[in-house]
Amino acid sequence: MTELSDIPEEVLRIIFRKLDGTTLFRMGQVCKYWYRIVYELTQDVSMWCSFCLYEIPTPALEQMTGLVDVDNLLECDSRMRDKILSVRLPWQYWREVYIAYCRSRCLRQWHCLRRTVKQSKFRGKPTCVKFHGNLLLTGHENGSVICWENAGMKHQTNSLLHRHRSAVTALAVLDFSNLKNGKTTSFTIISGSDDRELLYTTYRSEHRMTRCLSHSTIVTSISSWGSNFVTGNQDTILHGQWVFTLTPDFNIVRRFHLLGHGSSNITATCLWKNKVASGDDEGNIYIWELTETHKRYLLPFNVLSSSGPVQQIILCGDRLLCLSGKHTLSVYSNDKCCVEKNIFHDLTRTPEYISLWGPILAVGVKAGIVYIYRLETDKDWINIDLTAPLYILHSGQEHVLSLDITDSGLGPSLAFATDNNTIHLAHWLPQHSKRVR
Repeated sequence: MTELSDIPEEVLRIIFRKLDGTTLFRMGQVCKYWYRIVYELTQDVSMWCSFCLYEIPTPALEQMTGLVDVDNLLECDSRMRDKILSVRLPWQYWREVYIAYCRSRCLRQWHCLRRTVKQSKFRGKPTCVKFHGNLLLTGHENGSVICWENAGMKHQTNSLLHRHRSAVTALAVLDFSNLKNGKTTSFTIISGSDDRELLYTTYRSEHRMTRCLSHSTIVTSISSWGSNFVTGNQDTILHGQWVFTLTPDFNIVRRFHLLGHGSSNITATCLWKNKVASGDDEGNIYIWELTETHKRYLLPFNVLSSSGPVQQIILCGDRLLCLSGKHTLSVYSNDKCCVEKNIFHDLTRTPEYISLWGPILAVGVKAGIVYIYRLETDKDWINIDLTAPLYILHSGQEHVLSLDITDSGLGPSLAFATDNNTIHLAHWLPQHSKRVR
């Protein structure tokens, strides 16, 4: 009988290169001989990048990494891909991305560590929460926008980025990270409120810079993609919507003018690559494609109808999620309605907020409850069963005002705000790590 150690190393390398990432991990646990071969193979950036590109859906990969041009790697040959990858992003980065995606499968088995963020009662209700890496960004009822480091931990710190004259209604992050620049250390937090001003602060390790952009109407929502962002606002029929770009010298310029709305009140908007979707209080969803043209404005190339006033829109590749005022979650694929789910019928709770990160969908409902699902493929979305969540989080409060999901580097993390001025955090960790502080 042939022993494992008798198999030539060259043969093992050829076999191991044809495995998926999860199986390759397991092969490295067989014996020290195989572990050494696997370890040497995984020092190659192209191998980890290949795992990410071919095992993680491209929209989920772009959302998880924040890199706006990941799909360009799929169009390159292996030599050009290696040249691009060797410039900025090391193999350790792609390994962590792949592991983070695999960790999302562990919600049911891992321990959930719950914490709350202690904050000043004078800020009022947290109206917006947003993760950026390991930082937690929050907007508040008194107009404050706060950046938290080590949120929920014993030595948490926070700093005021800027402050509006009224409650914060929307929050987004602009980032120049891409395959050419790698992961940049600076980013810009932009927020809107009822005071008709957009305030944006560039966050750097050495200093911060805050600027103001006067808006024509009340800002109801903001969505960003890379260094571009779009705002939802009232009086849209008259003023339309603008797609803005943040320049490298941190000035904001108007790039596209969107017209063709049927209602003045845009309640939700979303930007994904070169596509913008906006929903109004009459249940219309308008979709524009951002293409350079000699015209000064763009008209929608598609108009969809939801079952009620649009509360929230999420774009992820060719998939569009819409939460409507009649408690319905609609999933459109390639601009066609794939599935409609009545959340109130399935959960006997009124839906209030949804969030998507990679394959994880979180649904916040009345009574302060958050339901969490893992939806990896198109089949999962079509056959989604809202009555069978992976995890349920109870806050004991009345409303979920906002929520967001990320990966902390140790496991999936979720933050959601409730109406008792509290921000709740949930971190999923392996059982042996549940005492980590």
